[in-house]
Parts: sequence; structure tokens; C-alpha cells
Amino acid sequence: MGIPSKKIKMGGPITHLPYLVDYFENKEQYKIRTFFYGSKIDGGSLIDKKESILSKIINTLEVFFLFIYHVAVFRPHIIHINSAFNKNALIRDIPFSLFSFLFRKKLIFKLHGSSYELINTQSMFLLCLIRLFFLGANKVGVLSEIEKDEFIKKFGYPQKMVVVKNIILPIKPNNIKEFNSFRKEPFKTYGLFVSRIIKGKGLDDIIRALPLIMKTYPGFILVVAGDGPEKNWCTNLAIELNVNDSIIWLGFVQNDHLPKVFVSSDFFIFSSHMPEGMPMSLMEALKSGIPIITTRVRFAVNYLVENKNCLFIDAGDINDIADKINKLIANKDLQMKMKTVNPEIVSFFDKEIVGKEFINIYKEMLNN
Repeated sequence: MGIPSKKIKMGGPITHLPYLVDYFENKEQYKIRTFFYGSKIDGGSLIDKKESILSKIINTLEVFFLFIYHVAVFRPHIIHINSAFNKNALIRDIPFSLFSFLFRKKLIFKLHGSSYELINTQSMFLLCLIRLFFLGANKVGVLSEIEKDEFIKKFGYPQKMVVVKNIILPIKPNNIKEFNSFRKEPFKTYGLFVSRIIKGKGLDDIIRALPLIMKTYPGFILVVAGDGPEKNWCTNLAIELNVNDSIIWLGFVQNDHLPKVFVSSDFFIFSSHMPEGMPMSLMEALKSGIPIITTRVRFAVNYLVENKNCLFIDAGDINDIADKINKLIANKDLQMKMKTVNPEIVSFFDKEIVGKEFINIYKEMLNN
């Protein structure tokens, strides 16, 4: 199994892949060997472009030869590579696909996200690369039925596409690490935004909505957990709109401290314009039981019901964001409903359930 490098400290895969590895390591009938796969730059290729092209090529070659070594020595029945569907990852993945095709190895690519731009590309060059990507893959796992349908509609290969899950462990109150995040004041409402601050995540939309929210609820506070290249721009926007005093900037928060930030907040706002796969911040919100306001990303549409688990907002619609936040603040019954039902969704992503689903996929691959 190809997993992210130990140098990677941010991003969704590191929050759930260790549990899948652990599942197989603790089953006597299965043997698993891992190798580090993907970018060595923290944040990954979808976010930062700090690696030079030469560095990316060298890294890919190193990983590829390490992969060949593991295949030669370990002789696996299944090769499982955790990746993403974007231009950089596509180019990186093709050698592994071709190798698996030429040497008749059973390969599954599990995608933790996919780019609308690449799915809808009209470039003949990229479409040829995508065919090579699928050539050696017995299965390609995506995180929702919606995403699966997008792939099949665009590329075909219905027999190869499969919906998979990430393992999510429920929050245990006794295991929540103390973290001096922010001190709540009475008569104020705290809405939480958690993400790397980059274009497309929609933090600027929430900031623009703040003046509209504060007309009705002047005690509303936006808590921002995250850092990134767009932070200064967003901070300046908040100052320009005279709402910076209503924002708490926590900066980067380590994964093991995030549960404390979630349970300390009144609700979670996920305002991304991006397609997203299975946003782990959204899963943390479900685990914690706090109410959710979210754009219609694939995972949310697939698993959440409006006015039960969440309120949906239109990406980039400032008035809609303000209206939904005001509606949720005013509706205590709806808040309580979400707090009750949202943690129940996490049970669908239990380690044993997800592990067995992967075993069934592997068995199908071996039988075909």
C-alpha cells in the first residue's frame, strides 16, 4: 500500500489512512507492507507548488523504484495506491498503472479527491494520459456515488469504478486533548471555519457575509483554524470590512487538537467552492455533533440531509451564507436535532465496516 510520506503533517489522508493500515496489520490472515507515496512537501501537490519539476521527477523515480523493489520482494496479491485525481498525481500514477498492466498485477487507486478541471478536460493529451491511468487499474475508488457517476459519464469504465470510505473513529470525550483555543464569552455565538486558507475554500465568502450577519446577531464570532497563502489577503479583507474584531484567528491547529476546537464551537461552516472528496473537517464536525452549514460538495450531498444534518449554502452566495447562519442561530430546535443525529453518521465509517468493504473489493479484484 502506498501511503503519504511521514514528512506530511497536513491534509486529509494522514488523518485516516493509518487506521486502514492498522486494520490489516492486526488481522493474522492478511499481510500488508507500506511504502511512502506522493509529494514530500507538506500540504501536497493540490495546495502548494514548492517542488520544482526536477524535484518531482526525481521523487517519482525514487518512489517507483522503491515500489518495484517491494513488489519483487513482497510479491503482493493486491497493490493499493492512495492518490488523487489531478494533473500532477495523474502523471505520477501512470508508471504504476503501466507496470501493473504489463506484469499483470492487481491494482486499485483510491482517490481522496478529484479535480473538476481534469474530469471535464477537453485536452486530447490529458485524455490519453487518463486512458493510461485506467489501463492498469483493476479498480478506482472514489468517495461518493456522485463522484463515481461523474467518472463513468466522462470516461466510462463502470466495472472499474467503486465507492470506498475513509475510516473515521468516533470522538471519545476522555481522549479530547486540552487545547487553549479560545475563551467563549456569554451571549456570543461561535461559527467555526477549519481549512488550509487557499483560493476556493470560501473563507473570503464568510468574511464578506459577516456585516450582514452582524446586523441581526452582533455577537457572532467567526473562529478560523488554519493557515495558508491567502491568510493575509483574508485578514486585510476583514480589516477593510471592519469585521476583524469579530474573527478569532487560531492559525494552524494540529490534528490531535482539532476535536477540542470543534466541541468548543457552536456550529461549523464549510464554504468550499472545490469539488472535495470526503472533507475530514466535515467529518470532524459530524463526530463532534455540532450543527453544520455546508456547500453542496459531493460528500455532503451523498450523506447529509438538509434540515436534519445540515443547512446547504450556495458557494460564493454571500446573502445565502448570511441567511443560513442567521437561520441556524435562531433555530435552537434545529441545532439540537443536528447535535443528536450527526454523530450517528460516523458509525457508517467504522474501522471494521470499512476494512471488510476493502476486503470484498480486493476479493472481487482477485476473482476477475
